[in-house]
Amino acid sequence: VTPGVLLIECMGQCGVVPLGIYFGYRDHPDDAEKFTTFFTDAAVDFSSVVLPGQTVTVQSDLVFYRRRKVQVQSEMKLEDGTVVCEGKLAGMGVTT
Repeated sequence: VTPGVLLIECMGQCGVVPLGIYFGYRDHPDDAEKFTTFFTDAAVDFSSVVLPGQTVTVQSDLVFYRRRKVQVQSEMKLEDGTVVCEGKLAGMGVTT
């Protein structure tokens, strides 16, 4: 069984990070090279398990972006359409 923390990490990498990078580059082009998105929090409900060899699909929709904070509603499904987990994840863009 795949640990839940890895599933949450996957949803964050597929939803929060790309949107954070996109908005960071769009809004702060001069700091683009120094911009990083950090995962900050998650509220996820688990309804199934992911076994070795199974393939999942992650879909994330933007909830909001303001003041370098991005929040997404994310859902992970197995190939047969079974929902594995879903919830809200957030991250914060910072310049390093």
